[in-house]
Amino acid sequence: MEAHNVFASLQGLTTLVSQQQKILSGLIDTYCRMSGMAGPLEQEQIDAIISKEPAEGNGSYVITHNQVRSCLDGLGMWMIKTVEELASDEEKLSCLLASIGNLFVVAANGIANIAIVRSGNKSQAAELPPVLPYELAASNMRDFVKTIQKHRTRLQRRFSDEEIDQLSREFSIFLRAYREEPLFQDALLHSYNQKSNFSESRAATHGRFPLVQKFCGGLASAFPNTATVESDFSVINWEKDNTRQHHTDFSLEGILHCKQYNNLKDLSALIKE
Repeated sequence: MEAHNVFASLQGLTTLVSQQQKILSGLIDTYCRMSGMAGPLEQEQIDAIISKEPAEGNGSYVITHNQVRSCLDGLGMWMIKTVEELASDEEKLSCLLASIGNLFVVAANGIANIAIVRSGNKSQAAELPPVLPYELAASNMRDFVKTIQKHRTRLQRRFSDEEIDQLSREFSIFLRAYREEPLFQDALLHSYNQKSNFSESRAATHGRFPLVQKFCGGLASAFPNTATVESDFSVINWEKDNTRQHHTDFSLEGILHCKQYNNLKDLSALIKE
């Protein structure tokens, strides 16, 4: 049950990488509390425990047979009776305790080694960079250029080299307009609203900085969690094909429109009649 709840929570659309790591670490802590398992430990510490009494170890985690039996006893009277019945056959009891103990340490070590693999172009971001006009106004050229450099490889898929170079120049004009134009400054400050979406906030610039808007719009667009979107596809009896690089709500929207095409044609014919 604990593992099911954890992996279900990892499918949230707003779950950050740091939160995922914390959740997985919490699952290991839960297993340690349930079973008495110890870890993470150094190999010397694990060897010392195993040398003193029967125990199971895997990676950085270890659990003794006595701890496993205490864990089983905590499951209730029926389990206590079952273990007592096996006590007459020491070999079977030892095999049972070893199997259950191994299950705990293998699970803990496996969860601890879960890592999100990224290429250099998909490095972890601790926080979202400034993307809204009033946020950009509080930023500076140095930070903006760093953001461009960080995402340059991605930018080259949608921006020409000239447009990438033009970005910093356009941002410089944006900062100067904010400093020197009171009306523009006032419009940006009043665009701040926690309920405003990206388009509404950008309306304050009146389309004056299209490249900056295009760049920031890309930064502000987040991909939904893959597992969640896969479930959306399964609901409509469809799946992602090879022409789609990612599971996104955009591709889901496209499939929904395609599936409705014939219905829309029939509806159009009825209206004409």
